[in-house]
Amino acid sequence: MSIKITIPNTSSDVLTFGSANTPTAAQIAGIDSGSSNGQLALYTTASGTSTERVRVDASGNVGIGTSSPTQKLDVSSTTGTQISVGSSAGDTSSLFLAAKSPSYDAGYSTIINTNTANGTAVLSFKTRNNYTDAERMRIDGSGNVLVTSAAGLGYGTGSGGTVTQATDKGTAVTLNKPTGQITMNAAALAANTTVGFVLNNSLIALIDVVNINIQYGGSAAAYYNVWATPVSAGQTVIYVRNISAGSRSEALVLNFAILKGATS
Repeated sequence: MSIKITIPNTSSDVLTFGSANTPTAAQIAGIDSGSSNGQLALYTTASGTSTERVRVDASGNVGIGTSSPTQKLDVSSTTGTQISVGSSAGDTSSLFLAAKSPSYDAGYSTIINTNTANGTAVLSFKTRNNYTDAERMRIDGSGNVLVTSAAGLGYGTGSGGTVTQATDKGTAVTLNKPTGQITMNAAALAANTTVGFVLNNSLIALIDVVNINIQYGGSAAAYYNVWATPVSAGQTVIYVRNISAGSRSEALVLNFAILKGATS
């Protein structure tokens, strides 16, 4: 048996279980489509008090725990946890966050996957390339961060920059990027001599580690040692030593990357 309810198509039509805007205390659930802006709200009742649980506004935004959703799905909670994904059928839970174009691909990419097999929680991250999902990174039960892709771990395009040293090899440079290249001045550096210059970088903290090396460019790299020492917030001193027996005048290209540190 089925029940069909037909409502005329007029601007004043309202389908209501309970009152138009707030259900009565005796209600178990209520649907409100009578708001002036055409919103839809679902209510539940506990201990005689009705509470709104879900709202769909006139823009199609869905709110859970909020009556003013600002996104296609807006979940709000005063208890801390907003979204919980679980599986009672096995040890694996997945959260799918992906853009899908039905005309190109019928599948979704698993962005985050949790696996709690054998009492150990594992968190993995995947991306999709040519319609194939592949794991790229994993955090294991011991907290180790493992890169599972041959692409490696590091900074990507858009995070770096370049700067060229002026005047001489002791001239300070400024580059506020987490990674990049410094092209040194080609001034002469005497044999067995060390020169230092300041790299001003607002991203550097005193506890950080600045990794630096000489970009390969023939045999020049064999004649120098290079290292960096943060001296204050926003500054590190880069030292270059000519370890050869003669004066050298190369415009060395130095690669650097900042590794953030902590003391607790």
